[in-house]
Amino acid sequence: MTPAIVNDLVSEVSVETPDKSDRKRRQNIHISYDLVGILPKLNNPIYKEMA
Repeated sequence: MTPAIVNDLVSEVSVETPDKSDRKRRQNIHISYDLVGILPKLNNPIYKEMA
């Protein structure tokens, strides 16, 4: 995607502080899309890898 397309689709990005409580560094990122809001977690391989 080009920066112009991303700017049109995304309204806000928020990044939480990292969590290192289980010896692995985890950091949540929330992306708020225009007209949709924040989407729930999807069945995505990246989430399975983190679990």
